[in-house]
Amino acid sequence: MVKNSNYEKIIVITVALFALFTGCKEENFRVPYGPDNGLAPGKIEFLEYESTPGGAIVKYRSPDDEDLLYVKAVYTLTSGRLMEAKASIYDN
Repeated sequence: MVKNSNYEKIIVITVALFALFTGCKEENFRVPYGPDNGLAPGKIEFLEYESTPGGAIVKYRSPDDEDLLYVKAVYTLTSGRLMEAKASIYDN
């Protein structure tokens, strides 16, 4: 009976090691979202711009590209400081 128990332990350890080595792989999360056609997403179309105290409301239409994740606006304050704002493709 002792031999049978040792074989069971060896099988369990072997299966556990196999699962550990095959289940652990490094995933690259920096790959492009959507089809990797090597092209940048299309340009956005500005529809409207409204100045507000201390800011602005910019309305735009985003292209129908699957790999577009967000829209980024870069602007300079009167003090010369460079700023940026990001918006989801689902929100203006």
